[in-house]
Amino acid sequence: MFARAGLDVVWLNYCLKGSQVDFTGKDGRPKLLGNSVIDRINGHIPMEHSSCMTCHALASFNRSGNANGAVTDNAIGDVDQARLRDYLLDGFVWGAARAK
Repeated sequence: MFARAGLDVVWLNYCLKGSQVDFTGKDGRPKLLGNSVIDRINGHIPMEHSSCMTCHALASFNRSGNANGAVTDNAIGDVDQARLRDYLLDGFVWGAARAK
């Protein structure tokens, strides 16, 4: 399936740990969900500061191509739009770019 989709072999090592659909719960507390390899080991982000949705919503880069450091700085809960000022979003569009 991966070969037919033209995906690089590196994706054979990927393991989805969960799915997240909201930034916060009904009680207003941030929803937490993180990948123990990508977030904790590679990103050095503690699981109690990890949210798939918030991280992807903050994933962005500036005109120089530098990544927005906000994704590693307690990226949980609702997105503070000020953290995106002068950055171009890219966290939720990678799938659309590969769609056929």
